[in-house]
Amino acid sequence: MKLVPFLLCLLMLLSVNGADSAIAITLPKTKVPAGFEKVDQVIKIGPLHGNIKFDKEVIHVKAGQKIKIEFRNADEMPHNMVILKSGSSTKAIGDAALMMGAAGLKAGYIPKSDKIMAFIGMIEPGKGGVLYFQAPNKKSILPYVCTIPGHYFTMIGVIKVGMKKTKVVKKRDELFDITITDKPYIYRSGINISGLGKKPYSIAVGLPGGMNYSFDAESCTVTSAWKGKFLSAKGDWDGRGGKGAQVIGKVFYTNRNKQSVHLPNKATPKFSGYRVHKGFPTFIYYLGTSKVQLSVSVKDGKLVKKIIVNGATSGTYVSAPKANVTVNDTKLVNGKINIKEISQHPGMLIVNVEVAP
Repeated sequence: MKLVPFLLCLLMLLSVNGADSAIAITLPKTKVPAGFEKVDQVIKIGPLHGNIKFDKEVIHVKAGQKIKIEFRNADEMPHNMVILKSGSSTKAIGDAALMMGAAGLKAGYIPKSDKIMAFIGMIEPGKGGVLYFQAPNKKSILPYVCTIPGHYFTMIGVIKVGMKKTKVVKKRDELFDITITDKPYIYRSGINISGLGKKPYSIAVGLPGGMNYSFDAESCTVTSAWKGKFLSAKGDWDGRGGKGAQVIGKVFYTNRNKQSVHLPNKATPKFSGYRVHKGFPTFIYYLGTSKVQLSVSVKDGKLVKKIIVNGATSGTYVSAPKANVTVNDTKLVNGKINIKEISQHPGMLIVNVEVAP
C-alpha cells in the first residue's frame, strides 16, 4: 500500500511533456436528477495539466443554487473530485483514501465518510464526468479534493457559498506534511536530509511516537534518524515534483552511506527488498552469500536496530564515531566493534544496536 504514492509520482514524472491539454472531451450521458432540469450555474473544471492541481481552486456560488459540475480530465493521470461538508479536512479524507489500500482503486479512492457531500468518481485520462448538487442555504465554505493517493496534497480547492469574491491567500506548505499516527509509514523517494543532502535511494520510515529513520538501498544501512515531524512531500508533489521529500524533524544521527556490518569476505552489499509485518519493514540484503536482515523499532526513546546475519561466524560493526551508539550492550567509543557468533546460534551473527538522541 505504501508504494502507491511513489508509483503515482513515477507515473507523473514519466508523463509526456507538452501533451495537448485542450483536447476535446465528450461528457458521458447521465440521467438528470429530478429538480435539476434547469440549473442555476454550470461549473467547468478539470486538472491543471502536469501540476496535480485543479484548474479552478476557488469557486463562488450563491446560497441554495442548483449546480452542475462538468469535469474533464485532459491530463495523463486519473483524477476524481470529492466535495466535503463545511469545516472538513481535505488531508484527513485523503489519508482515509490512502488507508483503503488495494481496495481503494476499485472504489475510485472514495472512502466511506459522513464528511463527503458529493463526488465525481475516478475519471480516466481523456474522459469526463458530471455532478449535480445543491449548495447549502447559508454562507459556508465547502472544500473539494482529488483523493487519489498523493494527489490530495496539492489538488484541492474550495466552493464559497454566498460569499463575495476576494483574493485568496493560502498557506499550502503544511498540506504536504506526512503525519504519523499509530502505524508506521513507509515512504520511498529521494529524501533530503540535513547534513547529508539528497539521498536518491532512500526509504524513509516514520514510527509511532515521533521517531523516524531512513534506510539507503544502495549502501544497505540506516543513514539517518530524527525526532518529531516526519517528512514534507512538497518537493515530490509541487509542480512536476522530482525534488525529493524533506526531513522536517530534528536529525540526531547521520551516516554518510558507510556500511554498518563488515564481513571477512569484504563483499559489497546487494539490496533484496523488504518485507512488512504489522507495518514494520525488515530490510533484506546480501553480503556475498550471507543474508542480512535489518529491522528497526523504538524502545525507551532510543532507535533500536536488530541485524541478523546468516552464514557468517564473525564480522565488524562500524558506526559514525560521534554517535551515541550501543552494540550488544557495549557502548562504542571509537565507532567500531568486533562481533562473533554465539554458541546457541552457530553460523549466525545477531547485532542489537541502540541509537540514542
